[in-house]
Amino acid sequence: MILAELIARAKNAAVANNIPQTDYWLVISYFLKLSRTEIFVFSQRVLTEQENITLTDAFRRLENGEPPQYITGEAYFYGLELRVNSFTLIPRPETERLVELTLERLQGNEKILDIGTGSGAIAIALKQNLPKVEVYATDCSSSALEVAKANAEKYDVNIHFFLTDCFPPCSEIYDVIISNPPYISKTDLATLDSRIRDKEPKLALYGGEDGLDFYRKLLLQSYAYLTENGFLALEHGDNQKEAITNIAKKEGWTKILSRQDLTGRERYLFISGKKD
Repeated sequence: MILAELIARAKNAAVANNIPQTDYWLVISYFLKLSRTEIFVFSQRVLTEQENITLTDAFRRLENGEPPQYITGEAYFYGLELRVNSFTLIPRPETERLVELTLERLQGNEKILDIGTGSGAIAIALKQNLPKVEVYATDCSSSALEVAKANAEKYDVNIHFFLTDCFPPCSEIYDVIISNPPYISKTDLATLDSRIRDKEPKLALYGGEDGLDFYRKLLLQSYAYLTENGFLALEHGDNQKEAITNIAKKEGWTKILSRQDLTGRERYLFISGKKD
């Protein structure tokens, strides 16, 4: 088979299976080590037997609903090439914006806690951009932490990892607590794209009946773990700002700032201020 035939097959399969063509280009690019442009420039290249086998399997996995990032084992986030697998949520561009907004608020010497670190994306991005910050990261999945530790080692950044569902079992206080927590409600979970609902870890998606369980816990307990001028940096669903703000006010937080993602949706809350 030549590459042009594979390209035609990918285009037809994308239409037939309602899968973005970009997913096929991603796996072709990864396994053939070609850029998107090179895929077309070298369209007459003859594939080896092993390449045929590998890409046939990759296409099969795509058509079974597996995200391309799990097939390649890689995802890109804030300039990082991170290892991911089915135990970790695939990092999203929306979370890059959370990192960007948080970096704008830092001096560069803070102590930061990333709760629900998954692949380590947030923690590593913060440490890469501000090497003097001290970063702690937690996750309730030992398998996810293995991935996060491997990613931190790849970028030679020192991050303190802990296996726990929220706060580390150590007597530290932090200048920043940052999190992209599970926030999908029971109703929304049923309507998610099946590639997300069925393939990505439910622990990292499902936030309880209304999607707000984690925020309730975090807003109740975080004050004891923050310095006097510390703050929370939280990502949330685009219809959850008001509900989370109400929870924060109920728990006595006095400063609540909402920020938008690049499409204009309210997606982030920065919360601070002494409780009553």
